[in-house]
Amino acid sequence: MTKLICTGKALCQIVIAAKPRRAASFAAFELQYNLAKITDVKLNIVSSDNRDEHLFPIFVGLSPGTESLGCKNDDFSPQEYMIKHVDDALILMGRDKDDFEKCDYADVNTFPADFDLQATAYAAYDFLESFCGVRWYLPTELGLHYDKRDTLEIPACNICRKPAFEYRTEKYYGVQRTPTMPPWRIYYPADLCGDGPFSKWDPIDAREQEIFRRRHRLGGRGFCADHSFYGYYDRFLKKHPDWFAQGYENDANHKDKPPQLCYSNPEVIAQVVQDARDYFDKKIKRPGAVALEDCFSILPMDNHDFCKCKKCAELIEEYPVAGKGEFTSGICSDYIFNFFSKVAAEVYKSHPDKSLSAIAYSKYAFPPKKKINIPPNLIVALCIHARTFREKVRRNDNLLLDKWHQSYPDLKKQVWLYYCFPSYCGIYYNYYPFPGFFAHHIPEFMGNYHAKNVCGVFYESSYLAGIKLAEHDNGMLKSPLLDQLEFLITWKLADKPETDANKYIDEFFANYYGNAADSMRKFYSLVEDRYCAEGQTFYEGKHQCPEHAWKDLGTDEVMAKLSGYMTDAKQQQLKEIERRRLEVFEKGIWMPMLKGKKMYFDSIRAEGKDHS
Repeated sequence: MTKLICTGKALCQIVIAAKPRRAASFAAFELQYNLAKITDVKLNIVSSDNRDEHLFPIFVGLSPGTESLGCKNDDFSPQEYMIKHVDDALILMGRDKDDFEKCDYADVNTFPADFDLQATAYAAYDFLESFCGVRWYLPTELGLHYDKRDTLEIPACNICRKPAFEYRTEKYYGVQRTPTMPPWRIYYPADLCGDGPFSKWDPIDAREQEIFRRRHRLGGRGFCADHSFYGYYDRFLKKHPDWFAQGYENDANHKDKPPQLCYSNPEVIAQVVQDARDYFDKKIKRPGAVALEDCFSILPMDNHDFCKCKKCAELIEEYPVAGKGEFTSGICSDYIFNFFSKVAAEVYKSHPDKSLSAIAYSKYAFPPKKKINIPPNLIVALCIHARTFREKVRRNDNLLLDKWHQSYPDLKKQVWLYYCFPSYCGIYYNYYPFPGFFAHHIPEFMGNYHAKNVCGVFYESSYLAGIKLAEHDNGMLKSPLLDQLEFLITWKLADKPETDANKYIDEFFANYYGNAADSMRKFYSLVEDRYCAEGQTFYEGKHQCPEHAWKDLGTDEVMAKLSGYMTDAKQQQLKEIERRRLEVFEKGIWMPMLKGKKMYFDSIRAEGKDHS
């Protein structure tokens, strides 16, 4: 064991290069900050040519010190890092982007960008978690957990690894190190709860949010996928009406413009190819385009009213073979993946090192029935209803994953996880939903993704409840509380699939709530058991609706038990930060549940219905 800090005295220093990479500087600041929280000792960050030879060095990132020990930046593969304790040094370093711009720890715009190579930061975070017991359970210091001590020592270690999933991100209105950050892009409310119109919320500080995401290793290889052709209406509808879906000329629902492009039209394919090449060559991002880093999305409009011309119609099944009767089917898979593959094949000829992204979604979710040669530059995200416990949906989603693995085992696949339900139902139907807690089920799902060679996770997180869509034209605020444990477990298993998730969950309650842990664990478990129970009635096939939420799930008996757990938790002797955490949970989870229950019964009483 080597002592880094002894009875409040620093025996070490953080050593970086005289001209460090941005990622290494950021990692050094994070290490300094978190160790100071634990020990009340702020370690000096010094350059390699100014280090004190009498102090034990913690080398962070590439420097002459690491090179003298045989460690170089290019020795690591992308995202790979090392934690190595040798006799006279600790090395925390990994593959970082060759970006030598200054990192100002107070300025979020100077942090490494989301998808920059920044594995030295991964090394620092792994060290803080694995050897120092630090945890980050929520943004801001409210979520920071550590055990205070005046002496810190480390054992011998030699770890070299990378996160298990190559891609790790969420549907996110965040920053990519932009000069200005409009408030609507910062999607957590400042109080971490939020309840009311968007205009009345103060957004969380962008720096707090960005640090929280990085601490959980969100990022990795750059990826984006979303509906990307809406800009084609203004660009091409007047000049090339034949590029758009045919057969809707007399359709009242589409009298202003056709619902889609004609995806069998060679000119449409050529234009999409050219747009992708312009982005990769010149960083020209056309209106409506969705692109990030080395990834360009080629996704149709968000509807399934496809072109009815003869060439398109021949590729669309009359009845779905896979996914019959479900939102997720394969009725248009041959048609859409024929388009995806033709575009990808052409782009691959000129840009084999770049990626195109698509999603397996809705009527083109299952793999094509006729075998199509999908080029290696196409990344496909499979849309999975991971938070829905309707049996038919779960079976269909499992079949979807199996079919893709069987048909295209070597294809780069991601999963797009719909964690947005049931909160999205609350927004759409304007009610407070019964929370969709399901953390104990995530290890099974993630294990299945690993087994099926999925290389990345992209999830759409919970929106704030009780808010109408129309009030969020520029983006939606999200709820960190509805997803708190789900966020922690998902990203922990995306990084380290060997993690004992149940142990991590138990540790969370003990660390986060102190003496109230038992009551809050019971609260969470009861909500989770109700939400994930088998044999539920799903009204009209909806993920959730007010009747399902507050008549079937949040019964009077259940709500009484939950109220008892909350009362018991508040009666415990707690530290100040534990009491604040409990208050945030009460405001952000329990109070909306009480409002939801009351709103439902007020509505049925007004209609003269029996709520029994």
